[in-house]
Amino acid sequence: MTKGTPEESIAACHRVVSKEVLGKKYIAAAYSMLARFSDNPAGAITNLDQAIALEPDTADYYQQRGFQFSLLNDNDRALADFEKGLALAPDSHRILFVRALTFKGMGEDARALADLDRAIALAPKEPTYYSVKAQIYLRQDKTAEALAMLAQGIAVKPDHAQFFQDRAEVYRKLGDAKGEEEALTRLIALKPKEQYGILLRAFLYEKLGKPALAIADYDTLLALDPEHKFYRERRAALLEMKGGAPAGPAPKVIDPAGDAPPAKRAAKGAPPAKKAEEAAPELECRIYVPGAGVTVSVRCAK
Repeated sequence: MTKGTPEESIAACHRVVSKEVLGKKYIAAAYSMLARFSDNPAGAITNLDQAIALEPDTADYYQQRGFQFSLLNDNDRALADFEKGLALAPDSHRILFVRALTFKGMGEDARALADLDRAIALAPKEPTYYSVKAQIYLRQDKTAEALAMLAQGIAVKPDHAQFFQDRAEVYRKLGDAKGEEEALTRLIALKPKEQYGILLRAFLYEKLGKPALAIADYDTLLALDPEHKFYRERRAALLEMKGGAPAGPAPKVIDPAGDAPPAKRAAKGAPPAKKAEEAAPELECRIYVPGAGVTVSVRCAK
């Protein structure tokens, strides 16, 4: 059921479920796999109900169903499933992690951190656990703790790109442009075809008044997505500024996709804006980046 394309795997699962030739263990596993392939939480829960009915002592099925409940913001049932899973498998670092994610979404930071501490103790080489813990510290404005947690994670897995995206956000919040640039450059080196990090660095170079470096990043972005309107327009505006001619206002691009995914704010935690009489003219830009799958909010100089 796990080999071949997703379509082939799904078809195999349906054959196992419909023919009921194999034992209930395999039928339950087929329902679990169907839930994993589903992009509909309610449908996934229905499949997991079947899996649990057949194999009620399998902790993984409660973990899966709890996660699907959390996607629906049904946190009470999610936590109940995690409790059942942990009763069956007290040392499951994965159940602790998904419960920590649920607590994080609920704003229960202390409980999330406690679960992450246990998960890291059980599985110290899982990089995502360090990253999520650092994100919680950053949300609490504990930047020193966030950087320390990311340093621990990087020591475990130096090539985990998320660490450097998180580190760039911490430095952005601290107003440390050099640290942010170094983190974004490392992120881009690890994932050179992902547009998000390149775009963030281009914005940083604009903010620092380094148009040549920003233009180079837009060149890279256009090589990855030649038809992207914002990249072309922003590059043209920077070239005009670099040449000494008035560039006019920066283009303001509002989610051309209409139903863009939830915003991933590049300017989150940026230093407070200057008073109106002191600040340089700026425009708020919200740019949806189809290739990167994110919406970024930034302030661009006119």
